[in-house]
Amino acid sequence: MISKQKTEHRSFTAYLTNFVEWLDKKAESAGAVVIPEIPIDSLVIRDGRVVGVRAGNDEVYGDVVVIAEGINRLVLERSGLAPKLSPEIVALGVKEVIKLDRNAINERFGLDEDEGLAWVLAGYPTHYLPGGAFIYTNKEAITLGVVLYLSHGYQLDTPVHELVEEFRLHPLIKRLIKGGQLLEYSAHLTPVAGLNASPPNLYGNGYLVIGDAAGFLLHLGIIIRGVDFAMESGRVAAEAITKAHDVGKYDAETLSSTANSSRNPSYLGSSGHLGMRIRF
Repeated sequence: MISKQKTEHRSFTAYLTNFVEWLDKKAESAGAVVIPEIPIDSLVIRDGRVVGVRAGNDEVYGDVVVIAEGINRLVLERSGLAPKLSPEIVALGVKEVIKLDRNAINERFGLDEDEGLAWVLAGYPTHYLPGGAFIYTNKEAITLGVVLYLSHGYQLDTPVHELVEEFRLHPLIKRLIKGGQLLEYSAHLTPVAGLNASPPNLYGNGYLVIGDAAGFLLHLGIIIRGVDFAMESGRVAAEAITKAHDVGKYDAETLSSTANSSRNPSYLGSSGHLGMRIRF
């Protein structure tokens, strides 16, 4: 949705699922082979170099493996390339998408056509524990959810999924979504420690780490950016692989020349000027 008030700072929201499907088609048209819904169990490592991935009894090999498994990085852990996930560096987000008539959304939130709204709340939604809640509009749906820091989860006096229900049933929120139909319910781990959540190495012999798995997320309370960082780190990884192809070497030293620049926040943040916000 594009705000009419500040057209020089255009921004919009997009469903990540739809966006990824579009990216899949673009990749396939460029010659890539996309194999969805196949969980990867581990990396194939030979003579100190990552040479592929293992899924059940099957192995797929490549010159470079780009690891983008998210913050719950089980493949990196099993391969000894990242320590076990610590509660201090992650939060749990639980989200609902509620279908609602477009006219009802605009009227209840005071919006003009093609305008949107995003709220971030703290305190009550998480029983005053570190974390918060969010609600934002789409053209024909409302998305709401709660995020709780896992390191404080033991202090919670109710299951996390009930926090979302409490938030949805709050008189203010209940009035805004009255008559809506639940379309989607999901949960997602997200890093909250930034680069402190990074594995020891973002590159090595035959591999690169990007996105949440690399700890690339900016979390400032009311500002949370992750997908644009993931996309930019993927682009940086592609540059590193292209250079490695040019010299015919895929060792850590060759891959590090470009990968190192992704630790520079100003470099990584350049994509933020797109004003793009994609919701998981």
